[in-house]
Amino acid sequence: MKTAKKGIVLLLMVTLAAAALAQSKSLAQKADALFDQKQYIAALAKYEEAYGSIKGNKIEKNRLYFQMAECYRLMNNFPKAEHIYRQLVGSKFYTTEPKIYFYLAEMYRFENKLEEAEESYKRYIEIAPNDKYAVSRLNSLAYVGELFANRTRHVMKRLDSWNTEYNDWAPRFMGADTNRLVFTSSRIDDEADAAIDAWTGQAFSDLYHVFRDRKGNWSATPERFEKDGRINSPANEGEACFSPDGRTVYFSRCDARRNQTQGCYIYVTSKSAADAKDRKSKKKGRSDSDAPSAEWEPAVRIELGDTAYNYLYPAVTSDGLTLYFSSDMPGGSGDYDLWVATRPSQADDFGKPVNLGSVVNTAGREVFPVLRDDTLLYFSSNGLPGVGGQDLFCTAIRGTRCTKPQNLGVPINSSYDEMSIIYYPSSTHYMIERGYFSSNRPFDDPHNPKIDNKGKKIGQLHDDLFYFELPPLRYSIEGIVRDEKSMQLVEGARILLVGSDGSESEVYTDKKGFYRFGTDRVRRDVIYKLFVSKVDYFTLEESESTRGYTTDKDIVHDMRIEPVPKQPVVLPEIRYDLSKWDLKEEFMDSLMDLYLVMMNNPDIVVEIRAHTDCQPFIGLTNDTLSQRRAQSVVDYLVSRGIERDRLVAKGYAERMPRTLDRDITVRRGGRAYNFSAGTTLECDYINRLPGDDYREVAHQLNRRIEFQILRTDYVPRRVVDNMSSDTPLVRQTEDGKIIDLVNKPLEESAEEVAIIHDENMLPVAMIHSSKGEISCIVNGARMPMLIDERFPEPVAIAWEEAMSLLYQRRINKEDFPERDNAFDPEGNILDKATVIFKEMQIGPRKLANVEVVVVKGVDYKFTINRSGLSRFGGYEFDKKSGKLFFLD
Repeated sequence: MKTAKKGIVLLLMVTLAAAALAQSKSLAQKADALFDQKQYIAALAKYEEAYGSIKGNKIEKNRLYFQMAECYRLMNNFPKAEHIYRQLVGSKFYTTEPKIYFYLAEMYRFENKLEEAEESYKRYIEIAPNDKYAVSRLNSLAYVGELFANRTRHVMKRLDSWNTEYNDWAPRFMGADTNRLVFTSSRIDDEADAAIDAWTGQAFSDLYHVFRDRKGNWSATPERFEKDGRINSPANEGEACFSPDGRTVYFSRCDARRNQTQGCYIYVTSKSAADAKDRKSKKKGRSDSDAPSAEWEPAVRIELGDTAYNYLYPAVTSDGLTLYFSSDMPGGSGDYDLWVATRPSQADDFGKPVNLGSVVNTAGREVFPVLRDDTLLYFSSNGLPGVGGQDLFCTAIRGTRCTKPQNLGVPINSSYDEMSIIYYPSSTHYMIERGYFSSNRPFDDPHNPKIDNKGKKIGQLHDDLFYFELPPLRYSIEGIVRDEKSMQLVEGARILLVGSDGSESEVYTDKKGFYRFGTDRVRRDVIYKLFVSKVDYFTLEESESTRGYTTDKDIVHDMRIEPVPKQPVVLPEIRYDLSKWDLKEEFMDSLMDLYLVMMNNPDIVVEIRAHTDCQPFIGLTNDTLSQRRAQSVVDYLVSRGIERDRLVAKGYAERMPRTLDRDITVRRGGRAYNFSAGTTLECDYINRLPGDDYREVAHQLNRRIEFQILRTDYVPRRVVDNMSSDTPLVRQTEDGKIIDLVNKPLEESAEEVAIIHDENMLPVAMIHSSKGEISCIVNGARMPMLIDERFPEPVAIAWEEAMSLLYQRRINKEDFPERDNAFDPEGNILDKATVIFKEMQIGPRKLANVEVVVVKGVDYKFTINRSGLSRFGGYEFDKKSGKLFFLD
């Protein structure tokens, strides 16, 4: 009896277990069917119910748990999906379903946990090494760091007044009308039907729109784009694309109602051109886009292929003849590919679609194509190297081919999904570019290092609308102006900035030679000319550009201006035929430097000096010849547009032999002939040279054209009040004398400075038992010099005196062997710098090219020690009598 009872109990338990197993199996089958129909909300509920009904069967329990994670992932609830994936990894379910590691890697990638993502990708690839898509996703991680490091300057802003807690995506302008924005939303509002999409748990999506009024204000509350069911229907509508006039719209429509999967297709509808209401609305002054929604004709599906597949996200060229879209039809590279279909005219059907090819399409998903100016195609892809899930890319359309897609970079792209980007047309707006896109990112700029998003809770993700803009780059141009010769900072120099865009601006240098054109004066993509001018200096012209910069830039442009020389300037060689003065064409280029000087310095008056050698000509004096040659140069410059009043022709014949300011080597007949600096090419000197060729070279150096600047305050006659065109410019001296500055310029006196001495003896003013002061001549100026035989430097100059000579232009930068390196940034001579004086005279002794050390903290202008005096020859310093003797 007991045995019978036990059998009955056992049978009952088996029956109940079988019933429970059958029930859970039935629930799982229903859940799987709903999942296949993409009704993830309903599928998730059934999976949870089936999961709870299973007491054993760990394998099936893990499978159901995995399917629950898949529902969460496909509904963008990544935190819950990631939690389940991690638990299944702990249960080693990856031996049954290796894809867990791949999906977990994708979840980590969304959270920007790149190291964890890399580890999960690698674990999956160890199990499934032939999954090329997974390999590409792993490899693309190396590109993420580069995108973060090279983030663009775009600024993002989530449009909270238009967004909801539901999905809002795919913004589009209504054709060429950028004052009306149409987008897709699955929001639940008072006008929406009560049906809920079992995929998303949200309302079936419809098209909504906002508009901007004449004051530039956007409407705060989006409205349904169409209310009569011709576009918005009980199914899902979205991703609208308009013709330029806004009268034709292409859009996607997907129907997943009645617990069955139905396809997604592209539809088109237009406004009736003959509609009486349309004509009435125009009479009232309303635009086409303001016309009533009843004008839309019933939408018609565009035939693109087998209806067993999906056709989504239309992008149509402005002529309506080319359609780009995304589809999962056969013949593609991956999940969804981009395709193109064309037609001869708008009255024809679109032809057979063509895949855009492997340059654009991958093993992943390429979706949401958008056209810009019919030549650039923007789209989203998770197969091309990117930051996170779906990144935005751009490819240029070249006929039937596409260029390699370019990632739009961070911050437009993020570790989340980005899609459907549109741009405002190019205009005069101060922003470089601006537009809208959609993303399921939780923050405006989730990867901005300046914004701390740590600790902020991230729940289920949903698509939102975002505005972006690229602010203009901010530029400035600044620098320091120095005297090229003395290296001193130049105060009061005028800087004129002239841009290729027609802009002009000017500033003056301050006491430190500094100038600056701020960001309000310097613009992007402009080539600038900088003109520097100041009295007694040549005008300087230099260039700068703001093209090519990708970040804000404070451009530093230091300049050096050349002081007007007091000595004549020898022009490049100009040769004349024997006894001729006609300027030969091949030597006109030699005058270009002078021509440019005259053009760039409209305030100078110059004397053109012509010199001959000392060889006489039969029938023509050297005075006449040199005067005519000088005049030929003047005539040429006048023919090029230089005012004649600014040019004075003067022939000096052979009366001013050339004194060389540098060593010169001239080659003639295969031989080199050398002349030392300081040599004066007088006839007696030339006649003593060995050989006819040597003498001819010397004569050739004497035959020259020079110019000397007479004045730097020339004013064109036309701007001088009460002065006729033929009246010469004049200046009145203090004693009332009128001087013609053009034809009879003032001549500088050049008095010879001499030192009084008795043969080889100089008096010394003793100021100490071992030190005394003498007089010397340095570069033509009388200077006191201290004899201190124990001074550490052979010859030294006090820093203050060196700076004074620099200001007086008795020395310049060229006299310092270290050139620029002899000066600090303020233009001050550095302590212990070496300067070369061209000539130094003590008593009867002269020395050329004397090295002198600049020393700070000494009391005397010049100091010389025993070694320095010895350079001038043997000497005896009688300290008791205060006399310096130079010994023969």
